[in-house]
Amino acid sequence: VYCAGAIAELYRELGGEVIFYGKPHRPAYDRAIALAASKRGQTTAAQRMLAIGDSVRTDLAGAKNIGVDCLFVTRGIHSADFASIQEIDDFTVTRLFGETGAPKALSRGLKW
Repeated sequence: VYCAGAIAELYRELGGEVIFYGKPHRPAYDRAIALAASKRGQTTAAQRMLAIGDSVRTDLAGAKNIGVDCLFVTRGIHSADFASIQEIDDFTVTRLFGETGAPKALSRGLKW
């Protein structure tokens, strides 16, 4: 399934100039952090932020890129990878999260 990122990569391979503005790239997070700061009236230290997501490639990688912890939701786009896992050990973490590294925590779901 092609998405904006895949199309941008193809365009770049063809010699085009691409500016990325979505997860996992920094500008998207900088904008969200600025919006939160304007609502709160003050900035928040990265150690007090938590990214929540279900994608290794965008959500987890983006959190790692900006230096914030990530709560990874396992019943999302990677749910098939977690379906038969009862316990997560070091080998499973490496297999599931690869070079990106493990999130701070895992959750089966998220409810408001």
